[in-house]
Amino acid sequence: DWHEGEYLGLLERLLEQTERDCLIHADLHEQNVILDKDVWRVIDPHGWNTTPEADIWVILCDDIVGLSDEGYIEEFKERMICYCSAADMDMSLACEWIMLRSSISLSRIVANSSPPEADLIWKIYLEKIVEASEILIS
Repeated sequence: DWHEGEYLGLLERLLEQTERDCLIHADLHEQNVILDKDVWRVIDPHGWNTTPEADIWVILCDDIVGLSDEGYIEEFKERMICYCSAADMDMSLACEWIMLRSSISLSRIVANSSPPEADLIWKIYLEKIVEASEILIS
């Protein structure tokens, strides 16, 4: 169970980061953004009050399938630098949120005794995300 062990401590520490709290979308991806004339609008918010770094996970996950099998750590790093600098986010904090949310998703797949094939493919990408996040944090 993901609540036990190393990720519970990480979750508690991340939730204590309150100096930059704001309302985030919490499900911000390409299907939840629309262009209305010349104004971008977000739809279907799930709303969390936390640091903005918590929202980058979903944006990155939309983009993660394009990572190559080799060199994905460097590609992940380039994308993180781009996203974090554009949004004035702390990259280490963003990586910790990504690692936590990816690990939660991974645990759900692993807990399923017969996950669908799509989940098994997704599991490979999530494992890459966790590995790359851990490397960037260290």
